[in-house]
Amino acid sequence: MAKKSRKTSFSHAVIDVDAGTITEITADNEHEYQIDEVLREWDGVENIRFSISMDEDF
Repeated sequence: MAKKSRKTSFSHAVIDVDAGTITEITADNEHEYQIDEVLREWDGVENIRFSISMDEDF
C-alpha cells in the first residue's frame, strides 16, 4: 500500500504562549514561527498524530 507522509517538527524550540510563537534555536541563529500559522496548516486534516516532547540530559 502506498503511503504519503507530511510532518512539521521543531528542534531545540521554545514555546511562548503569551506571544503566540515557537522559536527554534539553531547553531547559526533563531527562527520564530507563529503558533496559529503552524496549526492552520493542519486545520481540518483528519487522522493526525500530535506530540510535544522534551529530552533532558542528567
